[in-house]
Amino acid sequence: KFSPEFAAQWKETFRHESGAGYMEMWVARYEEILQQPQVVNYYETFTERIGILLDTMATNSSLRIRCYEKAQSVIATCYDGILFSLFEMEIKQVEERIIALQLSDEEVRQEMERTFNFYRLQEIALLHSEKYAYEQATTTETTEADTLETVLFFYASPENTLEMPLDGERLHYMRYPELSTATHDDVKQAVRKIQHEKEDFRDDFLINFISDKEFWINYLESRYPDIIAEHTHIFMEQMEELEEKKDTIREYEYLIQANTIAEEKKDSEQRLYRQLTKNIVAD
Repeated sequence: KFSPEFAAQWKETFRHESGAGYMEMWVARYEEILQQPQVVNYYETFTERIGILLDTMATNSSLRIRCYEKAQSVIATCYDGILFSLFEMEIKQVEERIIALQLSDEEVRQEMERTFNFYRLQEIALLHSEKYAYEQATTTETTEADTLETVLFFYASPENTLEMPLDGERLHYMRYPELSTATHDDVKQAVRKIQHEKEDFRDDFLINFISDKEFWINYLESRYPDIIAEHTHIFMEQMEELEEKKDTIREYEYLIQANTIAEEKKDSEQRLYRQLTKNIVAD
C-alpha cells in the first residue's frame, strides 16, 4: 500500500531481520492513524512520507536497523508518539543519505540546518515542559505524557515557520493538541529565539551542531578518507614506535605515552573534522 518496492522485499528478506517485527507493528499503528477521521486532509501527505521512508529503507540496511530500533522504543506509545517518531526516522533517513554521499554540499547544508531547527526546537520544548512540570508538581507519568505532546505541539504548530527536515509539506496535525502544556505564542517565541541564535552565530551555529555528531564523522571519513588517513598517519607511526620499545620501558611509562598519543590524535582529529565541516558549510 505504501511502497511496492519495500513490500516486495519485506516478505522475502526484511521481515527476517532482527528487530523487523517492531517495524511491522509500527507500520500497523501508523495505518491506524490514517484511519482517523481527523487525518482526511493530511492522508496523501502522510502516505507519501511513509512511502519515501520505506523506499529508502529498502536500499539502505543501516537505515533499516536504526528505524527498527526507533520502532521498538515507541511501539507502545500513543498515536502522537508514533507520529513524532516518523519525523525522527526521517532525520535518520537524511543522515544515511549524507553518509552515502548522495547529496550535494548545498543539499547537505540545507538538510543540516533543517535538522538543527528540529532539534533546537525540541530542546526548547523540553525546557518548557520541565518548567511546567516543576511549577505544577506533576507526577512522573503525567510529565512523560505532557512532554511528548508538548514537543509535538512545538513541531506541528502553525507558528513553527522554521524549515524542517526533508522540506516536505508541513503537517500541522496532532491527535491530542489539548494535552500540550504550550501555546502557539510559546512556539512563536521559540522560533524567534532560534532565528536570533542563527543570526548571532552565523555559520558557527551549524558547525558547532554537527562537527562531532557520529553520523557526520562517518560522512567525513567516507568523503575524505585520504586526507584523514594522511593526517592521522603520524600518530599511527608514533604508536608503532612505542609498541616496538614496549618491552624496554616500564609499564607505567608505556601507558602514559600511549595515552598522550591517543589524546593528541583525538584533539588533532577534532580540529581536522571541524575544518572540513567549515569548508562544506561556509562555501
